[in-house]
Amino acid sequence: AAAGSGPAVAAKRLLTKLVEADALKDKANSLFKARRWEEAVECYEDALKACPNDKELSAVLHTNSSAALRKLEQRADDAYRHAMKAIEANPKYAKAFFRRGVLHYDAGRWTQSFEDFRKAQDIEPNLQGIDSWLRRGRHAAREGKERKNLYRELGLLCDCEQEEVKKRYRTLARECHPDKVVDASPAERGAAENKFKSVNEAHEILGNEKSRKEYDFGKDSDHHQSPYDAFNRGRRAAPQPGSRYSRQPPGGFGGFGGFPGARGDNDSDDDGFFFG
Repeated sequence: AAAGSGPAVAAKRLLTKLVEADALKDKANSLFKARRWEEAVECYEDALKACPNDKELSAVLHTNSSAALRKLEQRADDAYRHAMKAIEANPKYAKAFFRRGVLHYDAGRWTQSFEDFRKAQDIEPNLQGIDSWLRRGRHAAREGKERKNLYRELGLLCDCEQEEVKKRYRTLARECHPDKVVDASPAERGAAENKFKSVNEAHEILGNEKSRKEYDFGKDSDHHQSPYDAFNRGRRAAPQPGSRYSRQPPGGFGGFGGFPGARGDNDSDDDGFFFG
């Protein structure tokens, strides 16, 4: 065989690409832990380019990219695209279904979210922490179309820290207060009033830790240990489960501890909760 060709040379090149991709993945995981989401996404993309034909590794990288993109505003569609690519690359990768389930939940697609969490558990019954997400998804799916997406009203993720709820509420309350549009058209004033009302209704539930937990997991959930304490302390802990909950505010309203990694990958943790 000519120099530079043959099975042995091809195998060596493939191994070099795998090592490069793994190193880039590790770097991206470190960037993720440092909350440098955009840089992490770029690094995962570089890892994908380094070894595009390894389906298992591609599934991990797409899943991790999805997790990082979820943290960035206006990137939910990109996050979903990567979750879909992860499932396509490896239909038996539980964390890919979990990630897609979280994105469905963020978007208020309650039934699809619950189905993906169930699929993740079917693939990997002992997936760490999946029970709490199943209960979150089950509760939301039971409430169905009548359930309002309060986190989306505030532009937050469901696993945000409690302090973020207060901070975002104060910002939005100032931005959309009806007094700021006194010279606007009746339609614009009406829209501002409706937005202000929605923001206040969302904050009324999510701004209180107990009612937030009931909204997430159900009225009968255990209040002795808050799932959000874990976020604030930066510890690994899964949210406490709960049963069905349905609540209407005045006027009416309509992470994850580390998943065991595929292929022995050094998965990063997502603010104390699941990371692919």
